[in-house]
Amino acid sequence: MRKTIVALVTLAIFVVAASAAAMPKSSGAAGTLEMSGTSRLATLAPAKGDNVSLSATYSGVRKQDAVRVQILCYQDIGVVYADAVTLGGSPQTVSFTLGQNSTTATSVWNGGNAHCVGYLYSVTNVGGGNTQQLASLGFDATG
Repeated sequence: MRKTIVALVTLAIFVVAASAAAMPKSSGAAGTLEMSGTSRLATLAPAKGDNVSLSATYSGVRKQDAVRVQILCYQDIGVVYADAVTLGGSPQTVSFTLGQNSTTATSVWNGGNAHCVGYLYSVTNVGGGNTQQLASLGFDATG
């Protein structure tokens, strides 16, 4: 009887340990996003048509997941400019031309000031493409 109890307890411990190992780990992903480039951008708000560079650094992201930098600019009507770039590694600096349409960007920004936010995030390629924000950076742009 005692051997049976010991065997069951040992089996239970093994099952619990195996289950814990199979559970998804909590993400330890982290990142930073900073504006880089000309000194004009450090002292003045960038303007529509300016090239804005964002420096991204991240760690703790699984190899199979994608990491992206996205920029969204808002006015009262909603989003007036959007663009996103998938990163190839860390650190990396990516550039966006505010308000300009391109193969990756969409703009309906016809003038006026806008509030822009850059986002650094990962996209999980398992389980439906969940996203995790790693960092963000807000700035105002003149139109």
